[in-house]
Amino acid sequence: MDRLLEETTERLFADHVGKATLDAAENGEFPSELWSRFHAAGLHLAGSPGSDTGWPDLFGVLKVAGRHAAPLPLAEILLSEAILGAEDDSDHASDADAAIQPGFTTIATGGVAPWARAASRVVTVDGEVATDFAFQPNTNVAGEPRDEVTLRAAASVPVPEHLDELLALSRVALMAGALERILEISVEYALLRTQFGRPIAKFQAVQHNLAILAGEVAAATCAGECGDRRVRHGAVPGRSGGGEGARGRSGRHRRGNRPPGSRRDRFHARAQPAPLHAAAVGVARRARPRSGVAGSARATHRRRRRRSRLGVPR
Repeated sequence: MDRLLEETTERLFADHVGKATLDAAENGEFPSELWSRFHAAGLHLAGSPGSDTGWPDLFGVLKVAGRHAAPLPLAEILLSEAILGAEDDSDHASDADAAIQPGFTTIATGGVAPWARAASRVVTVDGEVATDFAFQPNTNVAGEPRDEVTLRAAASVPVPEHLDELLALSRVALMAGALERILEISVEYALLRTQFGRPIAKFQAVQHNLAILAGEVAAATCAGECGDRRVRHGAVPGRSGGGEGARGRSGRHRRGNRPPGSRRDRFHARAQPAPLHAAAVGVARRARPRSGVAGSARATHRRRRRRSRLGVPR
């Protein structure tokens, strides 16, 4: 990812994604100011034709958005711009809407699209596009807007054959960014929180869980980078290892000491949607091998340790 693009995205989200923005989005209010600033900075063109950016920049922007839990449908916005090309927003937004905020395109999968209530255009994974559509507001279990849409006057547009896989890969990028920030917050809290006169980071059980989480973060990051390379070479992204980190993290942070604060704190804002992104990706296999040579070596090592403790000759 281009360094200047990364710094610009990081600065914008750091300045304009806060608790008030997240709370409002959870209550169904579209973050118009955040979207307007994102659009004004030209970041919505990352990865689009003619922008001198490519897939690494598109997925890099999504990773930064995941770090900050930005409540925008950026996966759908960036992919639609990259697929359909940058268009004049006035072409698919009314004058009244354009005066308030720029229009954007969302992508519907199975008749459900993120933030369709605020979108000016909807594209489906089957290659249908419409500016005239009906929507029924709804949310997923993480509280993110997922509206049911019905296209009234749809036209056909060429879309990649594996658009659903590109959407899945975009979720991997979002998860990787969210998991990186979750790890940072967890380590920071473990160093600050004291129990029995010393930081809980000194306890082996806490260190063990943090090490597992760090491994899953690395696996998710690697999965996103590998998928990015496959896309650039024209291959199908396919399955990746990003989902297990999100699913495993969900259980591990409940077993440990979660950072205190209100329900919508920094940790919760990133942790809550991650399993939903994992479900969207549709991956359930762990990044680390559980069978084969590595799995057999671990099993042999465990057996030898047990025999040694019992005093049984090897």
